[in-house]
Amino acid sequence: MTSSPPSARIEWLDAAKGACLILVVLYHTVVYIFLNSPLSDTLGFKAWQIMVVGLGWLRMPLFFLISGFLAHSAVFNRNWRDVFQPRIATFLWIYLLWMSIELGFRAFLIANFDPALVPGNVPFPLGLDDIVRHALVGDTPIWYLYALVIYFVACKLGSRHIGLTFALIALLAVFYKQVIPTQHWNLLSLAGNAIFFAAGCYGKAYVERLASQFNGMRFSLACVSAIGLLALGRHYDAMGLPGANLVVATCLVIAAIDFFTLLARHYQLRLLCTLGRHTLSIYLLSFFIINIAAQLISPLQLPGFFAEAFVLFAPPLLVALNAVLCIQIYSLLNCHLGRILFSLPSRALTK
Repeated sequence: MTSSPPSARIEWLDAAKGACLILVVLYHTVVYIFLNSPLSDTLGFKAWQIMVVGLGWLRMPLFFLISGFLAHSAVFNRNWRDVFQPRIATFLWIYLLWMSIELGFRAFLIANFDPALVPGNVPFPLGLDDIVRHALVGDTPIWYLYALVIYFVACKLGSRHIGLTFALIALLAVFYKQVIPTQHWNLLSLAGNAIFFAAGCYGKAYVERLASQFNGMRFSLACVSAIGLLALGRHYDAMGLPGANLVVATCLVIAAIDFFTLLARHYQLRLLCTLGRHTLSIYLLSFFIINIAAQLISPLQLPGFFAEAFVLFAPPLLVALNAVLCIQIYSLLNCHLGRILFSLPSRALTK
């Protein structure tokens, strides 16, 4: 989630991070603003829903692959003392702080606005044991930060036995749906995405080789395989089989690496790269803006044509507005004492 020095290789990484971030905000926008709205009956909503659900096999796996790739040096070249503050303590601090802020904000919305339009409108107030449980199982919209800590610690602990560690994580990625109840989406996400962080971390050299040159045959084969497997899985209701999600996601991630490598070689991807370098601020703040937008937009009842047109064009516009607002709010908050919202508190930070 930190900025990277500019280079051709890092440019595609930043662009891919920016695209993944857009997909995450788009998913939350479509689901949390339009799903519980009269607008959910439109064809536009159904089209957006199919798209964001289908891209679910790409956005977080690619996000975690990039995070693991960027963590490689810290895992193999730095000791625990050097990595504890930037890689563990800082992310845990931000995770726990913003989880508490998010829970308080949700409680405020539930108490003062329409609770049915608040995502995760669990009963409030929560007791201390409930808050601890939410934190430990990652039952929060910012579970990604928690996952980064868990995956990093696991990869560093297993860095002297890469084969065994990767095999165990891969085993979890194949069978996690068989051992974790489907209602625990948070635990399913934590278990299913670990393999991609490990692949990016342990397989950094392989990812670099993939990104060194666009391969049209590999790209086409990965896309066709992913689409074909998804179609077969949907038709035969087989996506719950062990390893089905892993194979589809792997194909999409390989295709995405080729895609962004090709784009970076022919275009200046400044907008995507800028978003990629603002991952933390947008990821933390976007959910608050979506919650507010849900209270304003979800109750709308528009006649047929206007409803279709609104739902068709509103999601990308809302995502763009959300990203701009997040960056602006971050620039206002991240100064003086406000810096402790995004960094581990320290004496130097508060000066």
